[in-house]
Amino acid sequence: MKKKLITLMLLSATTFVFSSWKTISHVEQTIDGLVSVDLADVDPLDQTQRGIPLKATSFLSDHFSGVAIRKVKVKKYATEAAQKKYEVKLINGVEVDFNSDGDWLEVDGNHQAIPNAILPKNVAHYIKNNYPNSAVEKIEKEATKYEVELLNGIDLEFDLQGNFLRID
Repeated sequence: MKKKLITLMLLSATTFVFSSWKTISHVEQTIDGLVSVDLADVDPLDQTQRGIPLKATSFLSDHFSGVAIRKVKVKKYATEAAQKKYEVKLINGVEVDFNSDGDWLEVDGNHQAIPNAILPKNVAHYIKNNYPNSAVEKIEKEATKYEVELLNGIDLEFDLQGNFLRID
């Protein structure tokens, strides 16, 4: 009887796991013309099912090797031709946003340090020289600048060449 019960439990658990893997779990149209597609329940070990650009996949492999993707949200902007934003959440809590070309837009460690290799060289050099006891928690690339948040709570701004602009 125990063997039958254990076998039934294992079969149920396996069926639940495999049936929970889906490609699209949610699609939403917002007022501003944004279409959001949530790829939350894809097999976390199969990165190819995620549909993110190859350049983004390479970035994740280079900087977060061995860290599986927990969730991908694809946002399509109806007002801009073929523009998408990929919001990738990793199992360690890090969130990375990519544009349609696979270029990173934002890397958020969510209260943990992100790899220094992500930072532009001048930004990394400035932080190393001026804040040697702190690490970067978040970096955001905007049209004209980088915004950087350190784990110690200090916010810094740099131009796109990595030159320090100000403490925010």
